[in-house]
This record gives sequence, structure tokens and C-alpha cells, in this order.
Amino acid sequence: MPAAAPTVNPRPAGRWPRRLGLSVMLLLVCVALAAVAYRYAEEAAIDRLRLSGAQRLDTYASSLEHLLSKYDFLPGTFELNKDVVALLRQPGDEALRQDVNIYLERVNRLAGSTSIYIVNLRGVTQAASNWRTPDSYVGDYIAFRPYIREALRGMPGGFWDAEGLKGITTPVLFVAGSADDVAGYEKGTKAIYQGAVNADRYLLTFVNANHNAAAPIPAPAETYAAADAGKPAAFAHYADAVWDTVRMNNILDHFATAYFDLYLKGDQEKKSYFEGWKGFKRGTSVGLTLDHAAPAK
Repeated sequence: MPAAAPTVNPRPAGRWPRRLGLSVMLLLVCVALAAVAYRYAEEAAIDRLRLSGAQRLDTYASSLEHLLSKYDFLPGTFELNKDVVALLRQPGDEALRQDVNIYLERVNRLAGSTSIYIVNLRGVTQAASNWRTPDSYVGDYIAFRPYIREALRGMPGGFWDAEGLKGITTPVLFVAGSADDVAGYEKGTKAIYQGAVNADRYLLTFVNANHNAAAPIPAPAETYAAADAGKPAAFAHYADAVWDTVRMNNILDHFATAYFDLYLKGDQEKKSYFEGWKGFKRGTSVGLTLDHAAPAK
């Protein structure tokens, strides 16, 4: 009797292809997860570098500002020097020019600065601390330099220029006194207000107020003490010769509250406080001006 053929259990068709497909899919998922993880790690590393770079820039900027602040006294010092003033009035006096050259040379050495020079309103250097060197600045025309252009316009050099002011795009409420003899008004706060052409901006002016317009109150008790002989009273840092400080602060509170409600809370009803003298009784807005300028189109 012939032997029976062995029984064979054939494997279901398609099992291996399915396993292969699942393996490929799993591999693709792993690759995708690895790519996502790499991308995340890369972005995290970039963010850390960006943060580290920003911190370093802040540190460098602070160091530079500190370095530059050491020379803030120099312009005022030269304004008080009679020979410097005389030379600007008599630019043809060569003996006077030589005296100023020597004076600037001495101040430059004491201040530890690179060079100091005096420029007239036409942008021509009248005297310089490096007058002995072959590349002396004396006689140079430098009106084309950005910081000289700003200075000739009366703007404080090194703070704001036209391009920088154009970069302001957030709403701004400027507050100033028209008699400000520290930061300036026409060529100070008002000029900045006019230069911020891309911002929705207001300028509240206390007419005839000085630099202390709307200064914080109350003044510290220590400022009421009698000043030492020959020194100004500390209270003058908080007070104004024309305006009552409490009244100025009440006025600023009024506009600041409306301003922040309008631009931070989105309360459009508060816009009416900037379209007239809403909240002021008749005659009580005397001595105030409120200007507005919309951002450039």
C-alpha cells in the first residue's frame, strides 16, 4: 500500500507582504519621529543661541552707554568756555583758534577720549584736539555725517535720528513742558513727536512748564530741607516755577487713564477725551495744548 503523502499546511497568501509593509511603515514612523526630534532640538538650540546673543548685545549696549555717558559733561563744559564761544563768532582769528586747539588737546588728554573738535553751524571744524597730527580735523567739512546733521538741527546727538523715529509704530503719548531747558521742546520732545511718523501719537504740552512737567508727587521729605550754601534746593527737581505740581499730575492722570483705556483695553469711547477737552470745565484747559498725528499711510 503506497505511503500517504505528508500533509502540508500552506501559509496564508499575503502574510509576508503585510509584515513587510508594516515594517516599512514602522521604519518610516521612526524616521519621521527622529526628524521631528532633530528639528525640535535644532530650533531649541537656535533659540538658546538667539537668547544668548540678545543677552550679550544688551550687555555690550549697556557697556557702551556707560562708556559714552562719561563724556556727557563735555559739550556743556565747552559752552562755558569763552574762547570756544569767541572762536565761533570770530572764525578768522588764528591766534584764538590756536588757543582753543591747545585747550581741546588738554581736555581730550584728561578725559581719555579719542578726539574732540568744535564745529560751526556750516559743519566746518574750527578747532580740534588732534591739531598737531597730519590728519587733523581742523578745517574739515563734516556736515554730511548723520550725528552732525542732527546736531545742526538742534537734536541731541546720539539719541534719535530720523530713521530711528520712523521705526516707532506703537501708539505714543508724549508729555512735555514748552519751556523745557534740559531735554528741549521744539528741538527735543516736539521734534521726536513730529519724527515718529509711523505712530499714532499725541503730544500733551504744559505751556511754560520746564523739564519737571507732571513730575511725580509728593516730593520726598528730604527735598524740603534747606540747601547748602551755593547749591540749588533739591525741591526744585520736583517743582515748577509756573505750574502747580499737583494740578499737573491730576491732568496727566486724566489723559493717561483715557489713553490706556483706549489703547490697552480697546475702549473706543475714551477716544472722545482726545478730541476736545472732555472732563475739563470751561476755562480750565488754559495753558494746555494737545496735538495729534496719525501714522503715515
